[in-house]
Amino acid sequence: MLANPPQPESGDTVVLERTDTGESELTVSELMLVVDAIAKLGVQTLVLSGGEPLSRGEELFRVLQEAKKCGLKTGLLTNGIKPDHTPLSPDECRRLFDYCEWLQISIDSFDHTPYRQPDGSEKTRYMLIRGIDGLDIALTSLKNLRQGLSAAKPGSTGTLRDHLEICYTIQKDNIEEVAHTRALLEKNGLDWCWDLLRFKYAHGPEPINPDGKVSSSSGFLCKAEDIQRLIRTMSSDDHFSYLTDGSRFLPPDVALGQPTLGMAGRFREMGIPRKCQALNFTCTIDAFGHIYPCCFLFDDNSDRPDVRAKYHMGSLRPSNRESVGDDCFDLLRKAWQGGQLNELRSRDLMIDEKACCYCTRHIYNNEFLNKLQRALDTYGEHFDLENIEDILSSTPGAGLRAPHPYWL
Repeated sequence: MLANPPQPESGDTVVLERTDTGESELTVSELMLVVDAIAKLGVQTLVLSGGEPLSRGEELFRVLQEAKKCGLKTGLLTNGIKPDHTPLSPDECRRLFDYCEWLQISIDSFDHTPYRQPDGSEKTRYMLIRGIDGLDIALTSLKNLRQGLSAAKPGSTGTLRDHLEICYTIQKDNIEEVAHTRALLEKNGLDWCWDLLRFKYAHGPEPINPDGKVSSSSGFLCKAEDIQRLIRTMSSDDHFSYLTDGSRFLPPDVALGQPTLGMAGRFREMGIPRKCQALNFTCTIDAFGHIYPCCFLFDDNSDRPDVRAKYHMGSLRPSNRESVGDDCFDLLRKAWQGGQLNELRSRDLMIDEKACCYCTRHIYNNEFLNKLQRALDTYGEHFDLENIEDILSSTPGAGLRAPHPYWL
């Protein structure tokens, strides 16, 4: 989610995360103050994530409108299903693209076929993953988003993929479907969606039962042998090159839910120090005003208070009061420029192997940006476009004509 060059004293991207704790979420008035402070800090891009941002209803549109008014380029991550289990309307989609530069919708299956379960019931893969019969709802939102984009940005010179992406998370309940995704899209008249798809491996710890053992019934991770079979099947398809490239992800690591577990060792073997460039470009603010270096050090996939406590950089709701105040900007700037974050920026990857092993989001950007940093150090004032093309061509999946080029 790296978008533009950073301002001299600010991060490029701030991610607002929604999580579930006993605290009350920031009110819409507080969110307005936070958005204003983010813009004042010099940030260029805002990403609203979840949980599910649509759970805030009309308040979400007010926050997005404020972000646009402040000059922020905003992205939204959603599953496309509103709290009342209805799709986004064409007008809501138009409004979203009035305010957002891009939107990612999460759809983890395109198969309407019901499969018999051990308890005798029949469920689609979408139901198994999401817990609701929501595939048709999500697909309706997807179609309306395409229509809404055309209505909101009629003169846009960009492609559909510049503004809309479909995120498909590969897990145990859909891994057998992945190789047939293109055929399923064509069957349902959704062949235009193929170029919008970005596949990623499921990551994070499996659910734990009260007895302390991993839950086998509600787990979501793939088996290593199933991942190896997928890699063999899809290795010749450029659409999957970044998933089948063994220099990044190893099947045993993916099966553990820790796709980048082996990266630290490979970095050391290369003998080249690698920093987490994400810490120079992003930070995360959760739905309660707490500030963290990034979504993975915050740990957005499980409730591990030890990780969160270690990397908590402050709160926009100081302990002496219950709401965000006029000092929001000062508190945010203090966290961004503070010694705690600067110390983390000085470390080599992995920053924290307990948390960073789940990171698939920043690993591609780090691959490129560390090469870019070394090139800047090498070429200095003679650095030019030809140097950038050399770096891109030596980074798998990052070429200027790659199926999924970097967002720069």
